[in-house]
Amino acid sequence: MRRQRHSATASRPARPTTGESVALTDVTGAVTALVDAADQAADLDEVIRHLCHQAVRAVPHADVVSVTLLTGTSPRTVAITERALLALDLEQYAADDGPCLHAARRGEAVHIAVADAGPVWPAFAGAARDAGVGSVLSAPLVVAPDRVGSVNCFSRAPEVFDDLDEHLLVLYVAAAQGVLRGVLRRLHSDRTVEQLTGALAGRGVIEQAKGILMATRGITADAAYATLVQRSQHENVKLRLVAQRVIAAASADPTGSARRPPDHAV
Repeated sequence: MRRQRHSATASRPARPTTGESVALTDVTGAVTALVDAADQAADLDEVIRHLCHQAVRAVPHADVVSVTLLTGTSPRTVAITERALLALDLEQYAADDGPCLHAARRGEAVHIAVADAGPVWPAFAGAARDAGVGSVLSAPLVVAPDRVGSVNCFSRAPEVFDDLDEHLLVLYVAAAQGVLRGVLRRLHSDRTVEQLTGALAGRGVIEQAKGILMATRGITADAAYATLVQRSQHENVKLRLVAQRVIAAASADPTGSARRPPDHAV
């Protein structure tokens, strides 16, 4: 099992080879495509599905990619590019151990040949051999404190993932995390706007109902509001619904003139 390593002695980064340059271009293209997809996505899971499919492009030796998220204490596969290999994730969840859970829980990338995985993760190794998988590469994914997981690459070739693949996946996931966090902020903002809009609309309905009661009963604004609140508590329904009933009762007057709403309305 190998993990990401950093050199403390290198004075400057090595110049990338032609192959590395092409690989970095692929990562850039994958991130760009993910950003474009995220702009149109309706929820986080949809963006994660795009992340999963673009990871195949970002990691040269990846044949299949899945994304695991830890939801509470139960992991789940949010996306996978080839459903036939879903059993590999499920085997790890059942055993509560494996490379994808290792990466998610410990926050470190790992790549290992299936032939070497037996002593470490026997259940996963057996399932991987049966599925024709020769090696696996997993990197941690941290979207939010309550949304952590891993991006998992599978290759049908033995011992194919190397340090370059690991670096490329870690680079891609780091950029993807920024995209996912931006989507979370946007979704939260959209929900806040919807809640505020709903609250304002509800307030308008209540004010309208108060006006009707004030006009038809000759009472003050405070007394009208207290009447609405009393009926809301008595019937155990939301104040907005009581207000809507008052408005509906007043609107039902065929003459169109203000009248006292019937007792069942307030």
